[in-house]
Amino acid sequence: MLGQDSVALCSFGEGATSAGPVHEAMNLASVQKLPVVFMCQNNGYAISVPQHLQMAIDSVAQRAAAYCMPGVSVDGLDALAVYRATVEAIERGRKGKGPTLIEARVQRMTPHSSQDDDMYRPAEARELAAQADPLPRLLDQLIDHRVLDASQAEAEAARIRGEVVEAERRALAEPEPDPARARRWLFAGDPPHEGTEHG
Repeated sequence: MLGQDSVALCSFGEGATSAGPVHEAMNLASVQKLPVVFMCQNNGYAISVPQHLQMAIDSVAQRAAAYCMPGVSVDGLDALAVYRATVEAIERGRKGKGPTLIEARVQRMTPHSSQDDDMYRPAEARELAAQADPLPRLLDQLIDHRVLDASQAEAEAARIRGEVVEAERRALAEPEPDPARARRWLFAGDPPHEGTEHG
């Protein structure tokens, strides 16, 4: 609508494709031929529910046919494959040909959240997921293609670790939230939010 050469990328897990808003968004994007890339990171589990118990299809990419858009399934552990599929989808969107659904098949190396003990996955599956870590594979590819060397990779890893440690330090230095605020603005008629005119 603004006439810009931009594309929206929407990222979600395969569990989200069992919910209505994803289908509404894909339908609208397809009808309006919007430049959207729907990127589904499929790790095989919607929190603790395996894929075969939440959908009758083998691949989330198959859902694209219902909306008359391309559906592409790629090895999400292969950064170059994901890059190529994404570039193609972006170019398609910029040409006015509408959205694309990309399914990146990935491994979940950690539990879904801090409230998830992950015990519904066999220990062997968790071990295989850890061994499939795509970052060492990408690093090897970058070094093999002379994009960077081992010393540059080590320096970059050290820089990133430093950023993470500093961010953690800043977060931990922040004061704890005031418990009295936990029940604010839960009900109609509560006082308006601070700093707003209309509440």
